[in-house]
Amino acid sequence: MKKLFAVMLSACMLVGAVSCSDDDKVGGQAGDATLIGLWEVTGEYDDEEGVWDYEFGAQYGYEFVTEFRADGSGCAELTDGSEVQRVDFTYTVEGSTLTVHGDGDPIVQRIDKLTLTELVLSETYQWEGKTYTDLLVCRRVR
Repeated sequence: MKKLFAVMLSACMLVGAVSCSDDDKVGGQAGDATLIGLWEVTGEYDDEEGVWDYEFGAQYGYEFVTEFRADGSGCAELTDGSEVQRVDFTYTVEGSTLTVHGDGDPIVQRIDKLTLTELVLSETYQWEGKTYTDLLVCRRVR
């Protein structure tokens, strides 16, 4: 599985921010005060396959964390067994649209939910004439 992560890491990283109060859903305001910190992926939905994957974390040997900094920079780190991959990136937010900049083309995602404890991102794409929307669910570590 882990299809979404492979796309994210190869293109730089897909995570973002919108400022909102406490546990409100994302409005239309831009900012990153709520995002700053460390986030861990807890699940992903692969719309093309129609399945959820919750096998993330140390107990599965597959940890995926992202740190967002106040200056608009960040770092994503994947630990897959004994292999560790790290990617540095920058990001911008406009409304509920996140754009991540790294070595490749910018990645654009929608911030569907951002609270003090949870972040949900979506990416819509076309594949073989059909439209799919994958989801990434994260929890705040700190």
